Amino acid sequence: GNSHMDITLLNSKPQRHFPPFLPGYPACIGLDLASSVIQATWVDRDGICYDRPLKPAELAGFVKACAEEGAAFAMEACSGCQWWANDVISYGGTACIIPAGTCRSRNRGMKDDRNDAHGVWEALVELLAYKEKATFHPCIVRPVENQMDLDLLRCWDERRSRLEAIKRGIVAMLREKEPCAGHSYAEPARKVAA
Repeated sequence: GNSHMDITLLNSKPQRHFPPFLPGYPACIGLDLASSVIQATWVDRDGICYDRPLKPAELAGFVKACAEEGAAFAMEACSGCQWWANDVISYGGTACIIPAGTCRSRNRGMKDDRNDAHGVWEALVELLAYKEKATFHPCIVRPVENQMDLDLLRCWDERRSRLEAIKRGIVAMLREKEPCAGHSYAEPARKVAA
């Protein structure tokens, strides 16, 4: 009987062996988030490294099962990372968002999902094992309420940009219809003193 989380039930084959480390975490998991396949790389307490591609529908169950046991997760900074980081935290796990450049610099071999996830995992290990000596700072995991505020701002910015584009289109159309009018539609027409 192993006393640690049995993540081998996730149908993954062990790939490599690493020395056991990071007491307090049943597993350190690096995720390469993508729209069609999410690559997970993790090392358990025995130092065995696992790699597994997950479908987006499988990721929620994987995160929940591992986070409830207290696993540490890391993901590269991207559009969905804040949502997943909050999900990990809500289930009791530890979540870190790693700057994209940091993950790429730890990617060994070809640029593929598996190596990307391994680079994320290496950055997580460095951060957890050597907090004061880590060569990078993780991104901030923002609470859901702050994300909703940011989404509202982003939505307003997008609408404002669309309104500006419509305004420019109308101005261009008016200029085409009245090319000799002698005034600018970008500013209100001014009376010229005689």
